[in-house]
Parts: sequence; C-alpha cells; structure tokens
Amino acid sequence: MDRTQANTSAEQGKKAPVRRFRPTPVTLALGIYLLLLLARLLDASVLTRENEYFSVIVLQIMIFLIPAFAYVRWRGDALRPKLRVKLPRLDHFLLLLGALLLLTGGGMLLQLILNGRHAIGESFTLYDTFISKKYGTAGNAMYLVLTYAALPAFCEELVFRGIFLAEYERHGASCAALMSMLFFTMLHFDLRNALLYLFSALVLCAVFYATRSLPAAMLVHF
Repeated sequence: MDRTQANTSAEQGKKAPVRRFRPTPVTLALGIYLLLLLARLLDASVLTRENEYFSVIVLQIMIFLIPAFAYVRWRGDALRPKLRVKLPRLDHFLLLLGALLLLTGGGMLLQLILNGRHAIGESFTLYDTFISKKYGTAGNAMYLVLTYAALPAFCEELVFRGIFLAEYERHGASCAALMSMLFFTMLHFDLRNALLYLFSALVLCAVFYATRSLPAAMLVHF
C-alpha cells in the first residue's frame, strides 16, 4: 500500500465529528409555545375544580420555568451575567411609575380601540388557554393575582426580556428588542390583540434598558 492509499484509509477510519444540539432563544420560545398548545389538550375539568389555581401554577412552572432554567444552566457563565438580575435603584422609582402609567393607560386605550368598551373589566384568558375566574373573596383574589399576574410576569420577563435580550444584544439593542417583542407577541396566540402585546413589549424593553434591571421589568409587568 503506497502512502496515498494509507492516508486515505486513515481518513476514512476517522470518526465524523458529532454535532451537538445547540438550543437558541428561538428554540426555547418554540418549545414554550408547544408546551402551551399541549396544555390545551388537558381535560378542562382539571382547571374548574378547587385546585384550579394550583394546577395553573404547576403548568406555568413546567411550561416556562423549567425550560428557562435549563437553558440558563446550559449557557452557564456565558449568559448569567447578561441577565441583569440586580434590583432597580431608588432613583428609578419615578421612571418605573411613569412606565406603569404608560403601560396601563396605553393598554386600556388599545383595548378600547381593538375590542370596544365591553372588554374592560372582563375575565381574561392567559395565553388564550387558562381562563381567569372571579369569586369575590379576598383569598381567591390573592390566588388570582399570584396565578394570573405575578407568576406570568416573572416567567415572561425571564424569557423574553432576560434571555432574549441577553442573547441577541451582540447584534445590537434594536435587534434584541425586536426579537423580544416579536416572540412575546406570538406567545399570547391572540392576533386580534397583537398591537396591544407589541406595545406592552416595547414599554417593558424600554424599562429594562433604562434601568439595566430585569426585576424592574418584572415589577412593571406585574
């Protein structure tokens, strides 16, 4: 066997490099969308019993938090410092208050434009999947706030303002904000109110960049 044949045989004997799956923020978002769609297949009676709030909390943890924390763990030190989990400063108070008023007032105005006066004050759906209910008692009101306001604010901001902005900032803040706004809007499966979610995402991105604080965006979102 000459040298050329020997080199050819050696090259053929080498194993082809194994390509590892590398998740991206888009992969994370699509996985969350799929889990939300699968949640719709659950028996509706599960969410109408006395454990309704507990069931929705568990589902949100499975749909959002477990994939998000798995993604952050996989990315490790390359991502964690970019999440900006520090609390907002005291001198950010007026900015957060202004953002809250803008988000609330602008959201109500868009609701009136898109859905008419009857839309204000109605029960709402979370991701067009989980339907909130009003029972009138203080205890149920507390569970309602935790389940349909606090937890979604934490979950959504962690993914769409935390992970998305951190991962896409290498392409510029504008690109990162655009990707965050686009996938945040798609999350809600509600084309009719897409403009409302785009507006909300724009305000929350602005809060994040103005304060450099993910908890600040979570607070305003809540």
